[in-house]
Amino acid sequence: METTYIVAVVIYNRKCYESETCKNLERIRKYFSLRIIIADNSTIETNNKEYCRLHNWEYLEMGGNVGLSKAYNKILDYVNTKDFHTIIVWVDDDTEITEEFFKELDSKAENSSNTHIFVPIIYGTDGIIYSPNTRRFFRNKLMTNENDIPVQSDFNAINSCMAIRMSVFDNYRYDENLFMDSVDQKYCEDMHLIGYKFCKLNIKITQHFFQRSEGLTAEKAWNRYKIRIHDFMYYANKNFLCRWLGIIKVCAWGIQIGIKCKSISFMMKCVWLSLKYAVKLSFERNI
Repeated sequence: METTYIVAVVIYNRKCYESETCKNLERIRKYFSLRIIIADNSTIETNNKEYCRLHNWEYLEMGGNVGLSKAYNKILDYVNTKDFHTIIVWVDDDTEITEEFFKELDSKAENSSNTHIFVPIIYGTDGIIYSPNTRRFFRNKLMTNENDIPVQSDFNAINSCMAIRMSVFDNYRYDENLFMDSVDQKYCEDMHLIGYKFCKLNIKITQHFFQRSEGLTAEKAWNRYKIRIHDFMYYANKNFLCRWLGIIKVCAWGIQIGIKCKSISFMMKCVWLSLKYAVKLSFERNI
């Protein structure tokens, strides 16, 4: 049976015609039959609805920045199918998705009836392979070369370009307590517990990561850090050890980003916020 592809783009404060992902999809759609859905998390006027109408794409207005989990769930409810042969591909608005990706995905999906989740090899602009990787609580183990394959029990991948059979979502939705960070990590962990199988696609995709961008400023990083610490500490709030390892990790993030931004005040604010979370969690869990 022929596979049907849905490509869901979550866009934030960017016009579709400026999006690297949308530009690529315009070209790829000449060769592949794709159902393209734009979920607009923007808080500014973008005119993306009109763009989608002109391109015969589907448009979902999120009513502001609701985060990834809520956007994903709204898309899943909108699509409303549990068909095994329908695959949804999540993409960010700055992903260099290619025609070769869909060729490889089409081949693997056709010949892997026992596989539910497909992920390409994701490179950052710094040349490092960030996905897939081996899931670890404190620090995920990155692949050192393209031939590495994480074991199924600890298989982890980022959301962007993750392709999933819609049958997976029969009784599953993303955790809406997570706004942006750890959404993918928790999803992969949940999929392992349920028993779904992952497959690495032998195709390379370049992803532009916010934290590693050249134009990163202390102000932009601070707004992003506040989201990241909330999400990760929610994910880490499992037991005594995980909570305190989580505090150490978010402190380290703050110091790392502060060094990149060359801002001592940023580092101090991050450490202060981390300690604030430590106290908050201590009271909540009666540690």
